[in-house]
Parts: sequence; C-alpha cells; structure tokens
Amino acid sequence: MKINGFMSGFHYVSEWIMRLFVTNLLWIIFNLPIIYVAINLISVENLNEFLMIAVTMGILAPFVLFPSTTAMFAVIRKWVMKEMDFPIIRQFWRYYKENYLKSMQGGLFLGILWLVLFLDYYYFMIYASESFNSSLLFLLSFTFLLLFVFMFVFSLHLISYIVHIKAKLYVSIKDAMIITIGNPFMCISIVALNGLIIYVSFNVFTFLIPFFMGSFIAFVSFTGFHLIYLKILSLREGDSE
Repeated sequence: MKINGFMSGFHYVSEWIMRLFVTNLLWIIFNLPIIYVAINLISVENLNEFLMIAVTMGILAPFVLFPSTTAMFAVIRKWVMKEMDFPIIRQFWRYYKENYLKSMQGGLFLGILWLVLFLDYYYFMIYASESFNSSLLFLLSFTFLLLFVFMFVFSLHLISYIVHIKAKLYVSIKDAMIITIGNPFMCISIVALNGLIIYVSFNVFTFLIPFFMGSFIAFVSFTGFHLIYLKILSLREGDSE
C-alpha cells in the first residue's frame, strides 16, 4: 500500500512537472523574437542603445508576447478547471490562432499603458529627480511602486479574464480593472508569490527560467483570478436569493 501510494504520488507530481514544462517551452518558442532582442541588452553600452532595444521589444510585445501568453493562460486555465486530459500542444496552438486578434488588441492596450508609465517614471525619477526634495522623491517612489504593482496585477487579470470569459475587449478591460481594485489582498498575494517565483528563478534555481518560470507565474496568477471570480459569483448568487 505504501509503495502504491508513493508511486501514485510520484506519477501525479511527474505529470504536473511535464505539463508545466511543455507549456513553458511552447511559450518560450513563440517568444523567440523578443528573447533574441532581449539578449542584446547584455551588450548595451549606453542609454540610447538601451532605449532602442526597449522600444523594439515594446513594438514586438503586442504581436508576439501577449498572444503567446494568453495561449499559455488558456492551457493553465483548463488544469485549474480540472480538465486534465487534452493535447497541450494542440490546445496551445488552437487558442493562439483563434484568439490572436483579441490578444493582440489587449496587448496594444496594455503596451500603451506600460509605455506611459515607464515614460513618466523615467521623467520624474531619473530626468527631473534632482529638482525634488527627499520627501517628494520618497512619495513619488512609493506612488510609482504602487502603480507598477497595480499594472502588473491588472495585466495578469486582463489576460485571465480574456481566456476565461467570452466578452468584448472593453468589457474585459473594465471588469479586470474592477477585480484588481476591489481585491487588494488577493492582488498583494499574487504579486508576492510571483515575485518569489521570479526571485528564486533568477537568484537560486536559474534552470526554472527556461523550463518552468512562465508556467508557474501563469498558474499562480490564474488560480488567484479564479478564486476572486468564484467569490464574485457566490456574492451575486447570495444577492439574488
């Protein structure tokens, strides 16, 4: 019995490792153009080169990063919804093709917001920071930290919403915004767990980056979104009774 239990647990863990690995690998393959450009950051020698590479990555992101990321979230969603038996590669490619346009549009919207946020950060914290006193500089730093956290969680919620609910893009944006603002505790939890995954991947177990980091983040993020969504549904059902 103990042997059977051990083998059953080993098989279960092995299946999850393989699922997350294959999904992460597909995501990386579809993002090779951005990865190729990002590698050039290693040899950057001045700010102009950095900005040129960053702009190139920003242009590619809506057409490459966001469609592949929504496809990865769509695969993860099925596992969170207890749908286990399906061909991962076929599901990934199917969602990538069928929802490319909507994912690209969502990516353009998020890309513009991220660009505005980065430009504001660059202007206030780098270009004009010398003219601020320490108190104002601290306040601006804290404000930008909150904005970056909000944008990170909002981006993840928007992708989760797109793969979970069929709705027009503006509805997805509105509801994802409401979910992000209305659930600060869960948002902090998602940021903390994803931050831990990123930290461990870059500083402790670097092999996680090509094999598991993206799929781990997608799993944590969609699970958090799904818990919020179930809570909202239960509240609506309680109000309707």
